[in-house]
Amino acid sequence: MCTLLCLCIRPVSVHLDYALFRPTASVVEVAGLSYNNLFDVSLAAIYSAMEGVGGSTVHVVVSKSGWLSAGYGDMTTVALAQEYNNGFDTACAAYKWDTKET
Repeated sequence: MCTLLCLCIRPVSVHLDYALFRPTASVVEVAGLSYNNLFDVSLAAIYSAMEGVGGSTVHVVVSKSGWLSAGYGDMTTVALAQEYNNGFDTACAAYKWDTKET
């Protein structure tokens, strides 16, 4: 997933609220589906790519996700890392695990 990398490379195109699972994040519509955080839309892109090459029955496992706590200026603080981890945990607990229903 490119969460922090996207923000560091192109901070204007990815809003911090969207990357941090904040409820104030605007909803992004892609092909008729709505996404309210960067993780969901990134996972949907993976599923779509897999489907495009005939891999729709392959299970995708997210083995690691996180936020740097130092090293890239204002975007990498302990507070933001904690907020991301909390948002990620909450999102995973509520996740439907079918991006077509998100």
